[in-house]
Amino acid sequence: MQFQFEWDRLQWQESEQRREVCMTSQSRTSVDQNGRNEPGAQMKRADAARRLLPLLLTSLAVAIMYGVASVRNPPGQEARTTWRAIGAIYPRISDSGEAIVFSFQGAIWRIARDGGIMRRLTGGPGFDAQPAWSHDESRIAYVNTSSGELRLINAETGVGLKLPGRPLANGRLYFHPQNSRLLGNFGPDKSEVRQQALAWLDFENGGIRPVLDPPRHIEVFCLSPDGERIAFVSFQDVEGEQGGHNGPQADVWIVPSNGGEPRKLTRFRSRIFDLDWRGGNLYFTTDLGGAHNDLWVLPLDDPSQARKLTFGQADEDSPSTSADGRWLVYTDNHENATALVVRDLNSGDQKTLSVSRLDFGQPTGKIRLLAMEKGTQQPLVVRVSLQQQGGKYFAPVGSLYRIHRTLEHFYCDGQAEITLPASKYLVRVFRGLEYRVAQQEFELAPDQNITLRLELERWTHPASRSWYSGESHIHANYGYGHWYNTPETMRLQLEGEGLNVANFMVANSDTDGVFDREFFRGAPDPRSAPQTILYCNEEFRATLWGHMTLINLKQLVEPIFTGFPIRPTCRTDTSTTLTRPITLPIRS
Repeated sequence: MQFQFEWDRLQWQESEQRREVCMTSQSRTSVDQNGRNEPGAQMKRADAARRLLPLLLTSLAVAIMYGVASVRNPPGQEARTTWRAIGAIYPRISDSGEAIVFSFQGAIWRIARDGGIMRRLTGGPGFDAQPAWSHDESRIAYVNTSSGELRLINAETGVGLKLPGRPLANGRLYFHPQNSRLLGNFGPDKSEVRQQALAWLDFENGGIRPVLDPPRHIEVFCLSPDGERIAFVSFQDVEGEQGGHNGPQADVWIVPSNGGEPRKLTRFRSRIFDLDWRGGNLYFTTDLGGAHNDLWVLPLDDPSQARKLTFGQADEDSPSTSADGRWLVYTDNHENATALVVRDLNSGDQKTLSVSRLDFGQPTGKIRLLAMEKGTQQPLVVRVSLQQQGGKYFAPVGSLYRIHRTLEHFYCDGQAEITLPASKYLVRVFRGLEYRVAQQEFELAPDQNITLRLELERWTHPASRSWYSGESHIHANYGYGHWYNTPETMRLQLEGEGLNVANFMVANSDTDGVFDREFFRGAPDPRSAPQTILYCNEEFRATLWGHMTLINLKQLVEPIFTGFPIRPTCRTDTSTTLTRPITLPIRS
């Protein structure tokens, strides 16, 4: 199921046809420098072609071999027999190391450690995230982030299990080894997220017992394998101040799981985003010495010997380990959307999981969406929101699906095909401010294939009067979400919003990691189109003086930032960026 880039393809075919006509007219007669017909030119050309044929065939074979090896999911595409970068987030591996549970497009899914068929466990409205296994692998707890409610299901069937009361939760969850209680940030019904404190929830009576005194919300924490201790992280930020003004250092603390006085283990010269405790080590995510996240391991008996485990192009996040300490699973977004990677910590071998099929647990059909301008019938790049009646949202596998408030959406270049559970649906299509929203309800029967034509009516056309829409301040990648954006994916998003000019920012966040420097060209990006100009420029940032946007640069203006007190490089200290916690794919 694949988006067809029809408009680009038609333009390319037209330009190729013009080039072929030009080449044909030029090659009909071969002439010498004096303009006379050259005798035997056709024989020479035929002989040259025969000599070049083996070289061309060899080059074609090499191109096919390496081209196929380096294929990535084009933005928003689904049509493959297997997928890697599907967009899975928050993976947790079971104690046995045999299965992985994760969130995907707002539902909880599971897959075998070796990949293959991924199976959906949850349905219904809202976005489900942060799944956690019970140690006997019979139950999975998760958070419905739309309602804030804690949920509990059978790990095999996905059937909902009863919880005492209606506790609200936020962030990661951990079962106690006895499976009788759950660790997380909890609060009573109708409590705000920041009112939810790190606490134990008793499955028997629904009691919530805070770990810290006074109770407080902890964003990054993990539970020791024996359930006796908790590791958590605090930062130097002060509410109301620029993040990083006091440095990005992370203090790592250890506290008895039943409460007591926290003990500071170490001050790590970087922010820490995720924690996982296995044996005598803490596995964590940070971006020491750069903008993107990597996995590190910190020995509890000697925190100064922390070392880096991954060295990827983009972000490696969300580490989770099996009970025997052999298997490590994490996400990698260098192919734009996230893929699941499994590493054998005994041998060092690792592989990116391939998904062969999506099992929705019910009959499915296929929908083909066509988006075009009303009247002209020209294909349009659009933003699409597709929701099952009373249930989840859906997007093509591998698409950079995003959530804005309560609406999940993806970007579509003219058309898209998606496999869906048989049901009733509402599809809504948007393209910036210049087109009216188009929407249509439809019903999909089992094994049915249907095509929907969605025509968007243009109600105004400012460009025809030399008024062009644009945005002067865009961060393609800035620690705001799970995906890795490139000019290719950003162009799709910009066209889907009807923007003509986009000014991207090379910038740091709150330390020395500078985002998107790799996309600076000193000119409009080559992936720009006549009506969509992408230009990567710079945001100069200072903790005290404010931020300044620079445009139309031929080279970056150094320094990129100033005033941030801690500027560590890649040594045993660390450094990273985060402006606010993220629980779902949003802006990036």
